[in-house]
Amino acid sequence: MRHLQVEEYRIKSNKIPRNFDKCRIVFLTDLHDQTYEEDNNGLVEMIEAQFPDYIMTAGDLVTGRKNFDGSTAVSLLGRLAEKYEVYYTNGNHEKRLSEYSCTKDSTYVEFKERIEETGTRYLINESAYLIRGNEQIRVTGLDIGLEYYKKKWHKVIMKDGYIPSLVGKASENCYEILLAHNPDYFPQYGAWGADLVLSGHVHGGIIRFPVLGGLISPSYRFFPKYDSGLFHEGKTYMVLSRGLGSHTIKLRIANVPELSVITLERE
Repeated sequence: MRHLQVEEYRIKSNKIPRNFDKCRIVFLTDLHDQTYEEDNNGLVEMIEAQFPDYIMTAGDLVTGRKNFDGSTAVSLLGRLAEKYEVYYTNGNHEKRLSEYSCTKDSTYVEFKERIEETGTRYLINESAYLIRGNEQIRVTGLDIGLEYYKKKWHKVIMKDGYIPSLVGKASENCYEILLAHNPDYFPQYGAWGADLVLSGHVHGGIIRFPVLGGLISPSYRFFPKYDSGLFHEGKTYMVLSRGLGSHTIKLRIANVPELSVITLERE
């Protein structure tokens, strides 16, 4: 099996409900149709070995091509949804498929339906609740416009009201998990009210250097501020995964693919 590394993150907050103390989340992102052994048997086995309570993904499980298939992602999520609650939102590759004239009304719609038929909650600018006893956590899938994925010289400033215009206001009473593919807008996610952001997109910076971190982002920014790992601003944490696969640049140097495991701990 292609080498894959488990990264453990512990998120502590007094806002985490008591019934969710020690809850474990396996976070998947940026698979890009790749497999770990036949039918992703190796990946499924590694996920099950983490004893997760929930599976969450921030998108790019597929690669956005006009002739894309999506069966790898459907099969993986189908197997996982038989045992776990699974929550999924779009990355920029799913977003492309939803907007290509040749896929938006056909193969993308079919793909989304197939995902939902597995029992996976496909959150496109909507929320769902994790419920344990009389307590709950809210999970929101944020699907931003493709303009927010433009290259360095075209970077779009995200205005204050943009996220609420898509998903409404953050809950004042619930711990908020935001599935948001692009980590560049972490300050805006925190300002919206996210307690924990789960992101990907950067692929760890492709090539990683000691101390300096990842070399380049998909937006062609060298040594991006958000490359991989755990980030903290104010009350908001962000787990930024190096991702599971690759697409255009089939290269990783000192940058092992990552399976993220997050444990919530009530302080």
